[in-house]
Amino acid sequence: MADIDEKELNSLVLPCLLPAATLEVKKMALDVAVSYSEHEVGKKVLSKSETLKYFMMLTAESDCAVSKQAFTILINILADTDIAEKFLEIQEAKAFGLEAFDKITDREFESADMMCMLLSNVSRTEQCAAIITKWFPEDKINGIVEKIVSALVELNYNKKGCYLHHLSLVLCNLSQVSQIRAILLDKERRLITKLISFLSFEKSTIRRKGCAGVIKNCCFDTSCHDWLLSDVVDILPYLLLPLAGPEEFDDEDNASLPLDLQYLSPDKTRETDPETRRTLIDAVFQLCATKAGRTYIKEKNTYIIMRELHKWETDKANDIAIQNLIDILIGDEPAKEHEDLSNVVVPENLKKQFLKEDEEDLKMISDDS
Repeated sequence: MADIDEKELNSLVLPCLLPAATLEVKKMALDVAVSYSEHEVGKKVLSKSETLKYFMMLTAESDCAVSKQAFTILINILADTDIAEKFLEIQEAKAFGLEAFDKITDREFESADMMCMLLSNVSRTEQCAAIITKWFPEDKINGIVEKIVSALVELNYNKKGCYLHHLSLVLCNLSQVSQIRAILLDKERRLITKLISFLSFEKSTIRRKGCAGVIKNCCFDTSCHDWLLSDVVDILPYLLLPLAGPEEFDDEDNASLPLDLQYLSPDKTRETDPETRRTLIDAVFQLCATKAGRTYIKEKNTYIIMRELHKWETDKANDIAIQNLIDILIGDEPAKEHEDLSNVVVPENLKKQFLKEDEEDLKMISDDS
């Protein structure tokens, strides 16, 4: 990174970003700003409110090179969650954000992928996602979520060659908010059913990861578990299929599995991304929160899929999540008053103990690697 301090940046670079500056001057200034935005120190220097306003304006420049540079800077800067929260406090951020959501579902918008990356960074934390959700007008929020899902599930939606893979991460972040989950889980709209097939979408790791995150977040709502596991949605096979490998089972075990997991081919592969595997495991774990959910998941012989995954798992940190799920699948049912695991209050001292044990397990795994 060029050795320019904050004072020099303010005096030499930022004035060159004003509307009155020539195109070539803007490009040179943005080149410097891009290099700054790639480093932690530079991000802090560029994160002042006035500076962020410049970059927001420049994303709308008619010159594609200038617009792309401005997007790149904002994407880099907003990867810092502290800066993202600060960004959302800027008065102009709301109008910029609402326009951004219109643009990402505009089939003709040439910078949709970069805008999706920007939105996925700025909405990453639950607090930021909640702020953005509050921006949506009450009478339009359903339509906004529906348009996002429609754009996400229609391949080649964007007519300018944008893939919209990062749109799945935007939706994943927003689904941290209960109001967004309620729309996705609405039994009339059935938006969640449009997303589950993308858990095995081979063309994009990012889209698989984002859709898995949406579904995991929705699985926290125990009131919808029966519906999610019913024939209407039938979510369990979609969660298990990416975790299943080519292992052969006898006829009795196969007969107990969901139909889509029976007699898989010898060349069947598992999800390649460790983070996405963890998300899928966590989703199944959440569906075990109620007695009805646990019973159904056990009856579908989920244990043998997890058992073989445990043998195969290459990311050792995922072993803890698999073991926790297996413990539920093969363990005794809790006392009647504790049947709904989501309502069980764990004392603070036990939470700390369990967290410490997990950390110790992870350290042992790391030391053995």
